Amino acid sequence: MIYIGSLNYDEQLRKAKGIIIFGGGSMLGRLLERMEQMKLADKIVAVCDNSISLQKQGEISAIPVLSPDYACEKYRDMDFIVYNRYFMEICEQLQKCCVTRTHLIRQGSL
Repeated sequence: MIYIGSLNYDEQLRKAKGIIIFGGGSMLGRLLERMEQMKLADKIVAVCDNSISLQKQGEISAIPVLSPDYACEKYRDMDFIVYNRYFMEICEQLQKCCVTRTHLIRQGSL
């Protein structure tokens, strides 16, 4: 896992093949805005979320919403961003899926 704390200091995301955002809840909009400002939005491949209702929704802001299992299986080699109040549980879930490129962004640091 890569602890960055703030997107401003995350130079590794600029080198990412693609970005998966874990969490489609209330904090996603702010993260997407900031990524747009930083010219990183074009690297976003998908959002994954444990919520079945969000998965059934199909997309958020024109970004596909996937189950974590599917995202981990298909995109394991991509960079995952965790910007969520459930960050500890999410990081454990990603470690179990063998995702190694996890960027943990501290709440309120965008």
